[in-house]
Amino acid sequence: MPKHIRNILLIIFTLSLTVTKAETYSFYGIISIDVDSNIYELRKDSDEYTRHLPTASSSNGYYSIVFQQKGLGQIDTTALKQYSRILIAVTDMPHGTYQCCNDEPNITPEIRTQLLSECDHQSKPFEYLPYCEPTIDIFQTSKGYYATRVRYTRTGLEGAVMCTLYRLQNSKNSAIIITSYRVSDADEFRDCINKAIDSFQWKTDYRKPTNNNIIYTSIAALMGMIGIAALIFLIYKYKRNYAD
Repeated sequence: MPKHIRNILLIIFTLSLTVTKAETYSFYGIISIDVDSNIYELRKDSDEYTRHLPTASSSNGYYSIVFQQKGLGQIDTTALKQYSRILIAVTDMPHGTYQCCNDEPNITPEIRTQLLSECDHQSKPFEYLPYCEPTIDIFQTSKGYYATRVRYTRTGLEGAVMCTLYRLQNSKNSAIIITSYRVSDADEFRDCINKAIDSFQWKTDYRKPTNNNIIYTSIAALMGMIGIAALIFLIYKYKRNYAD
């Protein structure tokens, strides 16, 4: 085989090993999220690393869904040199407890206090970096879901850590997602996390009717009424002709 062809095949093979491998994970029959399994692994209770950890909790309950850098579960030396997490907590309540998934949230003083308190809790025992205290905004995923987002940078054991808290609502469900990675590892994890967040999906999403939906529904209802009136007229005409 010619040398240049071998080189081309080697390059293709190498690239194939580095292709993003997004795996879809589903939880509780409520949510799903796509996470690159080349970069992250789902934490398991049986992992060697997990057995040495205290239970990680939040003020809202337990973050039973944890993604960590691949290899950490078996205490791989390469994984130990990095740091990144995706923590997810999901609630299941009666319908109407939360806003619809496509309804832009209102950041009330109470909500702001809750979110900032959660960030304070998650950052302990570390501290916010100067001029990097939490900032709150709202953004929309490609699926039309609104999310309240809180971003901040804190200190860490081996350098500054970039953290983001996302809160998504869906009438009867709420999801809190907290992502973190060392600033020095940003090139490794940032894009993967952004794609994972954008892939987040409610198994059944409850949407607030938009203005267009209301217009289309009204038009459909009007057309239906016209159709019924026409049918009644034809029946009346048929009966009249039959009677004659």
